[in-house]
Amino acid sequence: PTLQVAEADRARLPALWRGQLWLVAEDAQGQALAATGVQSAAALDAHYADAAEVAPLGARFDRKQTAFGLWAPTAQSVSLCLYAGPDDDAHAILTAEFDADSGVWRTALPQDLRGQSYRWLVDVFAPATGLVRNRVTDPYSLSLSADSARSLVIDLDDPATQPPGWTHKRGRRSLAAATDMVIYELHLRDFSVDDDSVPSADRGKYRAFSHPDSHGMRHLRALAEAGLTDVHLLPVFDFAT
Repeated sequence: PTLQVAEADRARLPALWRGQLWLVAEDAQGQALAATGVQSAAALDAHYADAAEVAPLGARFDRKQTAFGLWAPTAQSVSLCLYAGPDDDAHAILTAEFDADSGVWRTALPQDLRGQSYRWLVDVFAPATGLVRNRVTDPYSLSLSADSARSLVIDLDDPATQPPGWTHKRGRRSLAAATDMVIYELHLRDFSVDDDSVPSADRGKYRAFSHPDSHGMRHLRALAEAGLTDVHLLPVFDFAT
């Protein structure tokens, strides 16, 4: 059967989603016959999606302030840990406020925090333990420290964040349509990690692509001559595994 929440109870749903929900079948005398957990993902989307779609998320800054936003509608409380650098102890913990319309937690400081690191402290209900505090990076991060340990407040358009030659535009062959692209997915590390024609210090690294006579680069040129048009590098970020 299809069950619906009574109109009078719908205002209670956001609070209920932050705890444990059970669907219980009872007999005429009110005795429990069966029970099952409730999957609320679709309900969260239906309730919050429109407002959350336009809500600013991640770290945003200007010269006057740095603001942070995290979509976590099932969290019971959220705070932000700030660090001067990726290896420093936290110098501030900011309590975030919950926006009931979007499901977003927000906090801000009246200063430009570019270059600093941060993590979220998120308290959520977990069936096994009752409550779990997660110390996590920001899913809307633009950059992370080594091993993805902390999120960074960063401006990717700042020349200080760009390696030499980053803004240099190279010409590429033109295609009449995107459907003419022949794309080769290439694992950044696997491309050269076992290639003995690449200096050992560069194997498995970006720099491996700077050796035009390596086995891998010769192979890519052969593929290009056979019709390959584009190379898609992945993954190009830290993996714990």
